[in-house]
Amino acid sequence: SFKGGIVKKRNLGNENIVPLPAHSKNYKVNRMLHYILGNWEKTIELEDIAAWAGSTPQYASALFSRVMCMTIFEYLNALRINKAGDLLSETSLTVSEISDRCGFQNTSYFIRTFRNHSGRTPGEYRRQIRSVDCIDIDCINEA
Repeated sequence: SFKGGIVKKRNLGNENIVPLPAHSKNYKVNRMLHYILGNWEKTIELEDIAAWAGSTPQYASALFSRVMCMTIFEYLNALRINKAGDLLSETSLTVSEISDRCGFQNTSYFIRTFRNHSGRTPGEYRRQIRSVDCIDIDCINEA
């Protein structure tokens, strides 16, 4: 269950910390974060997030942006892309399967979003991760 604090994300090579106000005076933002973290792999509509927080979509959007310094969907996409990075490095699922599992309705949009966040396509990212893993194993075997 959601307890607040911080979520430490592996931002595809760069450490990035996204603050989650644990004891924020803003209960509504905590509710929105809770909803997003519990439903990131599904289709999420602003109306659903707002209803969960007990506010209008316009107010929820403005409040989240003010407190988190990013929009709801910037946060959601960053979360999804980090989850996708984990799946790319830890599984042999196809890019399309990962796109679906991470809540993207369109694989082309997923690839474009992944590239915008990481500077690489999902395939390039996977090849780079695998080549690093192979190099590490070769170094261990030679030692």
